[in-house]
Amino acid sequence: MKEALKGLLGSKKALAALAGSITSAGVLLAAKHGYGLDPAAAETLVKAVLGLVGLYIVGQGAADWGKERAKVEIAAAEAAESLYRLGNADPDDDDEPKVLTEDA
Repeated sequence: MKEALKGLLGSKKALAALAGSITSAGVLLAAKHGYGLDPAAAETLVKAVLGLVGLYIVGQGAADWGKERAKVEIAAAEAAESLYRLGNADPDDDDEPKVLTEDA
């Protein structure tokens, strides 16, 4: 549980959602108790805050998607290179690993 919470709080998207929720709750509580905001203005402010947080989360998700795509492309290139090397291996090449047996 501790590791899951630590991983969640390390996420930019989760932190943005948490900050947006806390800010929205604070604005609504301030408006409810009469601290300078009328309910209509508080509702508009909450919609703006949550809209911006939602856009940030979508943008961060797109950035994460791009990062994962790059990782997959690098892994595919490495796999293709190793297959190429395996197919073009010289039988007389001394870089091949030797299998040690009891007879040796």
